[in-house]
Amino acid sequence: MEPNYTPKIVVLPSYYPTKFYNSYGNFFEEQTKLIRKKGCDITVIFNEKRSLKSFNLKKLRYAHFQKRFKIEENVPVFRRMNWNIIPTKFDLGQKIWVKNSIDLVNSYIKKHGKPDLFHVHCAFDAGSVAKYFKDKLQIPYIITEHSTFFALSKISSDQKKEALSIYENAEKVIVVSNPFKQLLSEKIGFEKSKIYVVPNFIDTSYFNPESNIFLNSSGKGNIILTVSHHDYKKRIDRLLDAFKIISEQYQDWKLIIGGEGTETNNLISKAKELNLQDKVAFVGFLTKEQVRNYMKIANIFVLPSDVETFGVVVIEAMAMGLPVVATASGGPEDIITKETGILVGHNTGSLANGIIELIANYECYDKMQIRSYIVNNFSGETIADKYIEMYSQSI
Repeated sequence: MEPNYTPKIVVLPSYYPTKFYNSYGNFFEEQTKLIRKKGCDITVIFNEKRSLKSFNLKKLRYAHFQKRFKIEENVPVFRRMNWNIIPTKFDLGQKIWVKNSIDLVNSYIKKHGKPDLFHVHCAFDAGSVAKYFKDKLQIPYIITEHSTFFALSKISSDQKKEALSIYENAEKVIVVSNPFKQLLSEKIGFEKSKIYVVPNFIDTSYFNPESNIFLNSSGKGNIILTVSHHDYKKRIDRLLDAFKIISEQYQDWKLIIGGEGTETNNLISKAKELNLQDKVAFVGFLTKEQVRNYMKIANIFVLPSDVETFGVVVIEAMAMGLPVVATASGGPEDIITKETGILVGHNTGSLANGIIELIANYECYDKMQIRSYIVNNFSGETIADKYIEMYSQSI
């Protein structure tokens, strides 16, 4: 390779934001933007996953299986505007998605030439696409694995065989936390020494509070904040039970719950059953800017999940200076220290006690120190360089 040659990197994500679901894989988008910002020649190729459950004629006019190349927030993105005729949770649906993705990559190569490296996010399903092109065109690939599938699901022998083949053919297999590295090795049988740990990262210049936010915590209104997609594994129900205990001791504290999902209506009903409707606010889906704004007015961030391979929202909150209470769910163990928050067990009592302990000792947490810890360890400036180095090593 010529000394001044800039390698051409193509990101193959298994999930990526779409027109009607812009939080779908949004951390893949954010990280690609930060790597691109460092001067890397990087393009995203994504065969969209769009459920027929949301189908209507207006949306069909927008997305009718056409291919589109567009610069999206300074990142070139080549898409197939797809609908899942058969959901990818089924074997046939996955095979169709992989086949259409291969066709999309071939279209890109025909016009722009072969990339030097694929960067895959999640082995299922994009890893199969990268492996196809390594076998056919000898294009190397690396994988960053994020999927909670490995922790939540029983892996079949066929899935284990497929994952092993994808990992063994990769130049590098990267995970986002040490507990996830251990889990992946145990579940798949892939040699632990061949797995690299590189944490997720955020734009700390964006998640950066104004200086006066740090001056008077009492002016914030005593607010606990959580933000997530509302599915069962996020365990917002457990947080509501814990907050019932907390509110009996600290009556002036409020809980703000951001996000939406299949569990939202159940959670609203539960808050009413617990007689917390005057102290709990469900604020719905939040944009990136709205998440930041709520973090500006909050005192504490809580992540009560059963399983997290990492927990990007935790480092966003900490970059805003918030101390965090989180369950030891996989990712937070690699993030939270005694100076930045509290790790708790997977039960209501432990969660409530952790939040009460943090409230009682709130003044002991240095918000500028919390932010500095994130800037030094999880910023785009710090971590993007690690990926660019791995790109060079893998080509």
